[in-house]
This record gives sequence, structure tokens and C-alpha cells, in this order.
Amino acid sequence: MIKHIRLFLFGALSCFCFVLNAQSNFGVNVYSFSQAEGYRALPYADIKDVTGNPIAQSDSLGLAQWNRTNEKLKVVVSALGYASDTLDVFRDEYAKVILYPEVLESTVIQSRRNSRQLGVTLNTTLLNQGDLKKAACCNLSESFETNNSVDVGYTDAITGSKKLHMLGLDGKYAEIRFEGLSSIRGLNLLGGMIDVPGPFLHSIALSKGSGSIVTGREAIAGQIIYNWKPPDCDERLHVNVYLGAYGRLEGNILSTEKISRRWSTLTSVHGMLNNREMDMNGDGFLDLPKNPFHINIMHRWKYFHKQKWRSQFGFDYSQTQLEGGLSSAYRQDSVYNADYIYNQDSRRIAAFWKMGRLWDNWSIGFQNRFYFHNREAFFGDNNQALYSTREYSGQETFGESKLILEHFWNSTVNGEDLHSHTIKFGGGLLVDSLQENVLGANPLQQERCEFNPYGFAEYTYEFNTAFAWIAGMRIEHHNLYGLYLLPRMNIRWTTLNKLIVKLSAGRSARSPFILTESFGRFASGRQFLIDSEFMDNVYDERAWTYGINLFKNFEIGNTSWELIMDVYRTDFQRHTVFNIEDPLKIKIQTLQGPAFSNSFQIDLVTNWLDNLKSSISIKGDQTFTTYDGETLRDPFIPKWVLLQNIAYNLPSEKLRADFTLTLRGPSRIPSTNNRRPEQSPAYATINAQVTYAPNAGHELYIGSENLNVFRQSNPIIRPDDIVQSDVNSPATLFDASMIWGPIFGPRVYLGYRYTLFRHDS
Repeated sequence: MIKHIRLFLFGALSCFCFVLNAQSNFGVNVYSFSQAEGYRALPYADIKDVTGNPIAQSDSLGLAQWNRTNEKLKVVVSALGYASDTLDVFRDEYAKVILYPEVLESTVIQSRRNSRQLGVTLNTTLLNQGDLKKAACCNLSESFETNNSVDVGYTDAITGSKKLHMLGLDGKYAEIRFEGLSSIRGLNLLGGMIDVPGPFLHSIALSKGSGSIVTGREAIAGQIIYNWKPPDCDERLHVNVYLGAYGRLEGNILSTEKISRRWSTLTSVHGMLNNREMDMNGDGFLDLPKNPFHINIMHRWKYFHKQKWRSQFGFDYSQTQLEGGLSSAYRQDSVYNADYIYNQDSRRIAAFWKMGRLWDNWSIGFQNRFYFHNREAFFGDNNQALYSTREYSGQETFGESKLILEHFWNSTVNGEDLHSHTIKFGGGLLVDSLQENVLGANPLQQERCEFNPYGFAEYTYEFNTAFAWIAGMRIEHHNLYGLYLLPRMNIRWTTLNKLIVKLSAGRSARSPFILTESFGRFASGRQFLIDSEFMDNVYDERAWTYGINLFKNFEIGNTSWELIMDVYRTDFQRHTVFNIEDPLKIKIQTLQGPAFSNSFQIDLVTNWLDNLKSSISIKGDQTFTTYDGETLRDPFIPKWVLLQNIAYNLPSEKLRADFTLTLRGPSRIPSTNNRRPEQSPAYATINAQVTYAPNAGHELYIGSENLNVFRQSNPIIRPDDIVQSDVNSPATLFDASMIWGPIFGPRVYLGYRYTLFRHDS
């Protein structure tokens, strides 16, 4: 282990002079300004030359980039609902432009923004700050409530841990990254989404299927890349205060400062407190654990020099304490005669550093990510008499360094750049040391040290705006799992009638974290039986994912419509099977038979007026795995989900309202010896929020989740039958992990946002 870490650090330091992101030699940073929101990065702005020929389009951060051999270009920057502007752009000197809303007969025309990244070859949906503000969005797990591509739920009725599903698969199969760097993986799979404060997010890019091989290898279901507000953003100070029902209090402060023309810095602090006990169903157990202490701190620096050199570095620290189990009113009660408790203390410190250098047709990048994570948890009663008591401890030390080289060039036909080519290649090294132990009547252990050098190459070809093709290959030699060959391909084609077709296919792989992924099952009396391949660290997970995406926009009268259809298929070659078909056991097994997922989704988005937008989405998932020789539908995954969202705002944007209705179909429930039905019912949840912005920089919002007051009845098996003459029976039959729906009623919240904008942006 020490040898591997030394080699890793030596490799990282030896590449000190290398760099990060590929940049182009021309660019424009596009901003908008309105009285309601102040200065904001403006995505999807069109950049054209003075003759009207399209050049580029700004991305989610408002940045448009392109390559030319000229030293100077005159361009026109335009966006729907904004007055256009013309400016000169010089080579290697990125310009800034601010677009102001057009005013027609005293009415502000608002931009109709499509969240789908149409010009991107990957099937990507962008959630910007406007989308994130539609809900409370206190953390990353609450950022998908108005998006049907991702479902978020709880793993059990004790720990409060959240999980997501994407393409019918568990969230561990989605590669979640912080600005392209490793983030929510390993031990952080358990509570990583809660550690990402929503008020500090700039945007979230959600890509289905196999993404770019340069980013990573774990995107079996897709990639979720969340972007923090940058140190040089237009918000000099942002304050958010949130008060939720049942005593949940959160505070967020973000501050940025431009030290000089080249240096800027950011500091953000997030804290949460909830010491109130909540038992809405009256079963004696807290529906959610108390949170006496939670903090997240990030400090980062950014260096920018004429688009030649770029560098960012920083660190973040998070700590969470949780207390759950039986409420104080029931502990030591004569009916229960037990003291079941759940405690957790998690601490994580992480650092990153990335650099970049640009030449005319070349760029070179260097990315680094390090973190240390420690978690301690206790399940059971101190007397160890009536419940299966488990004491969990986990430590993980992770580091990764990656070098990226990029070469880009254009092919000219009749003086126009119609063909563009990009090739990326490089390599890196990943080191991950993991130690997990569970003490109790059923002791468990997982220890391993991963040492994984890899190389990759990816070629991109684009013909005008009509066709794009990305082909990549990643080669790895893992010290535990051997040689990997991971090919991926993505194609985008725009037909003559403006139908956009995107195809993708790729192979992905990941290392299983069997105890972290079983954390919610520790809140049960099940006996754990684990195949020896996992204990010997010789079994990983590998899968092929294929998909097609269709997009078409059209108009009927004065109403614009968007129709999107996704179809995806995932086939596992190697798969970790968590078999809970026996109510007394959980068997962690290697795959012996087929395991696959079919997922389709259809979205219809309607812009009825400039300030009224609705979307309806229906999704169907068919996910099957072989359990003890029988192929069954995976448990707790709804067969279908229908989501309806309506968003309205006044033309001045001083008042915004959002309404979301979600209908979830039935899901399979594993055998419980007739203590629960074999299938959950279909159910609905309603969320709503109203935001009032009296002037620029000030916002008040109030909302509620689960307004229709639907709860899963009796989420914990046998909480009222603990006292029996047979001491082993209650311990074995107790199970708090059979969760398929919400376990608490309506949660009303209110909050306030204050933003001090930097007017020299």
C-alpha cells in the first residue's frame, strides 16, 4: 500500500507543469442582465459572423468557443428575448458581452430555454439555476424533483440515506462527478448527495447512457456532473436561509472575491441542524434521524491568464452526525422493552487541483483529486438482546491524477470551416484504499487496495451542425480485476426536417463496494451471506449500454412544442446481486444468469405563453436480475412513472410558481412471509413552490412536498412485536429496509435568498 501511494504521488508531482481543460483560440463569455436576477451567465446564445453564418453557441456557463486562423473577428451575439450586440473578438483574448432583454410595448420578452443540449453529441439535459430553484433544492438529492430521468428515494426507514435510480438501475451505476472530477463514489455513495449544498450549485449536466470515455469508466446508467459556482462568477455574496417543518434549519453563505485580474477566490459554508423528533406514522421509530451537526466548507482559487494558462485548486470538508431509531418516548417503555438506536458520524476531507495550457491547435490538461473519508455507525440496542446489533466502521483513501492532451483542426471547403476534428488522448492513475468492518453476531469485512493505471483516446468529427461522431477507447490494467477494454461511441445527426437523432453504445465497469451498498440493510435482522469472490476482491461489475434519443420541436399556432423520446438497454456481463428474496437473509452473490434493464421515456414540453410552461413525462422501466436461478423484476423499482410540471412567472419575474405532480406505478416487494403484499400500490405525490422577488438580489420562497399526504403504512416490519419469549425471533424478523414510498407526510418549508451581484462582471 505505501509503495503504491508513493508511486502515485511521484507520478502526480512529476506532471506539475501539465494542464486541464481543452480551450479554443476564440471565445465569448455571454451574460444577461435583468432587474429580477441581476447578472447571469446566458446559455444557448448564438454567435454568428456579420454575414449571418453560425459560428458557435454558448454552453451552460455562458461560454462560446471556436477555432479560426484569423487574428480578429467581428461577431454578432444574439439570444431569443434579448437585444443583439456586435463586437470584435481577438485571437486568444476572450471577450465579455452583456445582453439586455428586449422591451416591446412595455412587456419584457422572456427567453424560451430548452434544457436539452441540442448541439451536444451526448444525450444531455442541463439543469441551470432556474431549474434548481423550482424546488427547495437544499442538496443534490433534491435537485431532480422536477425531472423524470432520475428518481430519488430512501434506502430504509431508519438511517435517512437517499438513493437514486436512473434507467431503471440503482444510482451507484450513474457516474456522479464534481466538475469532471471523482466525487460521489466509494464510501461517499451513502451520503454524498446530501453533502452537496443546492444553493452553491451553478448547474447540473445529466447525460444518459455511456458518456465520454475521457471523463471516466463507471457510467453504466449515465453521468451526472454538477458544477459549483465559480470563483469569478457574478455573485459577490449569496446567502440562503431555509426553515423546514419538523425543525430542519439550514444556512448557506457563499462569498467570492476578485483578488486581481487573474486571481479570484471562493469560500462557501453550509450548515444544517435538526434536533426535533419526527414520528408521523406513530410506530415509535423516528421517520428521519435527528441531525445535531452537519457542516460543509469549501475554499477554492482560480487563476486565469489570457486563455493561455488556467488553474484551479481548493479543498472541501464535510462532517455529519445522525441520531435515529426509537423515539425517546418509546425507549425503555414497557411495551417495547428495548432501546434500539442508530448513530452515525461521517467525516470527509477532499482536495483538487487542475491546470491547463493552450496553444493554437493544441491543449494539455492535468487533473488531480484526493480525499480521505471516515465513517462510524451503530445499529441496535445496547443490551444486544432483542435486535441484531451491528457496529460499522469504514475508511477510504482515494487519489487520482489524469493527463489529457487535445489536438483540434478544421477542414475548409470554399473558404468555410465545414469539417472539424478533435482527438483527445492521455492517461492517468487511480489509487483507492478501502477498509470496512461490521462487528456483531454476523461479522463482515472488506479490505482492498486498488492500483489502476489507464490510457484513453477519443476522436470527434463534426460536419457543420448536421452530423457529429465521437469514438473512444479506454485501456486499463487493474491490479485486482485485470485488463479492461472499454470502447464507446456516440453519434448525433440532424435530418433535413430538423429531427435530431442521437445514438450511443459503450462498455463500462465499476468496483463494487458491497458493505457501503448494503448500509440500509444493516437496519434489519437479516443474516448476511457473501460469495467468496467479493471477499477475495476478484469480482467487479461490467455492462454494455445502448441507447437512442429523438428530439423534435415544432409550433402549432403561437405555441411551441418539444417532443423527446429516449430508449435504452443495459446488459450486464458481471453484476453484484443483492438477493433479499429470503426474508431472513441477504445474499450478496455473483451473477449466475441474465441481468438487464430496458428503459423508455417520452417528454412533451409546451410553451403556452412566454411565461407559462408545462411538461409531461412518462417513463417505463423493466429491470430484471437472476435470483437463485429465477429471473425476477428488481424490487422497489416502479414499473412506470408519470410526471407533470407546470411553471408560471409574471413577465417581470417578480413572482414565480411551480407545481409538480408525480404518479408512480406499482413495484415488486420481495417475500416477507405474508407480512407484506407482493406488490406496492400506485401512488401520487404533489410538490409546489411560490417564489417572490421584490427586487434584484432578494427572493422569498415557500413550498411543500407531498401535499397530498401519502405515506407508506407500517414501513418497519415487526416494530410492535419486539417482546417475545423467543429472543432470536424478533431480532431475525425485524426489517426497516422494505421501503417503496414516502414514510412522512407533507413537509412545508420557507426560505430567503439574498444575492449581492458584482456589477463589473
